[in-house]
Amino acid sequence: MSNSLRQRIRGLAAALLLVVALSSASEGARAQGAPVSYWPANGNATDVTGGNDGLLSGSVSYTTGVRGEAWQFTGGNGRVSVADAPNLQITSSLTISGWVNVTAFPSAAQGYAVILARIDDTGYAPYLLAVDSNGHLYFQIASGTAYHYVYASIPRGRFIYVQALLDGDTGRMALLVDGVLLRSDTTTVRPGGALSAANNPGVGIGNVPDASAAAQLPFNGILDEMQIYNQEQDPVGAMRDANGDGEPDLWWFNTRTQGFSTWLLDGTSILSTGTLPSSSPLWRPAAIVDLNGDGTPDILWQNVTNGAIVFWLMSGSRKYSSGYVSYGGDANEVLVTTADLNGDGHPDLILQDKATGVVTAWLMNGTQRIGTATLSTGVDPSWNVVAAADLNGDGSPDLIWQNSTTGGVVYWLMDGLTRTQSGFISAGNNPAWQIVGTADLQADGQPDLIWHNTQNGAVVYWILNGLTHTGGGYISTGTDTDWVPISR
Repeated sequence: MSNSLRQRIRGLAAALLLVVALSSASEGARAQGAPVSYWPANGNATDVTGGNDGLLSGSVSYTTGVRGEAWQFTGGNGRVSVADAPNLQITSSLTISGWVNVTAFPSAAQGYAVILARIDDTGYAPYLLAVDSNGHLYFQIASGTAYHYVYASIPRGRFIYVQALLDGDTGRMALLVDGVLLRSDTTTVRPGGALSAANNPGVGIGNVPDASAAAQLPFNGILDEMQIYNQEQDPVGAMRDANGDGEPDLWWFNTRTQGFSTWLLDGTSILSTGTLPSSSPLWRPAAIVDLNGDGTPDILWQNVTNGAIVFWLMSGSRKYSSGYVSYGGDANEVLVTTADLNGDGHPDLILQDKATGVVTAWLMNGTQRIGTATLSTGVDPSWNVVAAADLNGDGSPDLIWQNSTTGGVVYWLMDGLTRTQSGFISAGNNPAWQIVGTADLQADGQPDLIWHNTQNGAVVYWILNGLTHTGGGYISTGTDTDWVPISR
């Protein structure tokens, strides 16, 4: 492979962290970290990953869910019953997750209503996620001789994304709602394993699995996308290392499944592909940038419901530290790109309010915000900041805007935090082509534009000479449009 080709591919890899789920991957090829069982509830009780299909009985029906259909429970005798199986006998790290919409909390006499539990007719539940009569989300594990639980208040009447986590190494139990930690505690208890067949064990969704059990714990509300993992999932998601062969690999993110996969490359040739764990649907990967100056790009995630921003500090493609940049508050304020705007050597965050068009810079010192500045007091919301790069070679990053209606592209030349000049790079003609980032693909010291077609999945580059488009070509001619590139 020629040096120029290596430079071009490495320039692309440095600019993009591309992530997509291989939705056609077989069960046998499923990567570690995929759910042990996953019930999408789309017209049936099929477990699409673990083979633990359920059986509906009683007053449970289908209704509109977050993704397709969901199960509607009335607080009566409805349930989804799953037979006990070896892969459900999880005795260490554990995650239960899914979408929950509580219509009514159980009465004081009933006490608890099952969301998902592995339980037998005696009431022994190695793991149980429920709601209680006091309006709490309740997560309990039990060993047979001891138990431990955490709980937190939740709303009713709307969908929330719930994660109940147990770290088998540290004993940390945690409850998260919409990606936000509500309660955590540490315990020495671990879930029990095999249960006596005489006591009719199984997994129940929306109730205990056995309709003849003495204690019935019916749920009143809607459950969707229920999943069980045999590991503690990261609150945002989980990613795996690429193969470390010195060649840049491509990562893709799937907007429908929140899944990940890699293309292991030799130059531009795909050696192999592999699936990776899914992320939480509440978080989107927002930017790739070296936050701590160690020469390795880090990952910024944003919560789509409340605007919170989380960082992952990376060693290669292994996460070694994470935390919050912001706990959010306004989902309209979206992280759109990053750049060192004030020349202090630290990348700053650029956010745009999608309702008002206001563009704000968060001035950063590593992962800490130390100040803010307004870059634009509001423009037509059809104009979006899509990238930042030094277009005119003066050492100050400039802003690149694109119109979502016309596809037009405009530059703002910046002197630090102040606009000095603006103009068109392209008048636009097809809004399906969207700029997703910049990279010096020609190794000529000038940023080039990278585009993604939302209709056919194609990825192309434009070579720029300053503010002028001089050429370009295809990186990919197109594939499944569920996946999208993530730029710096």
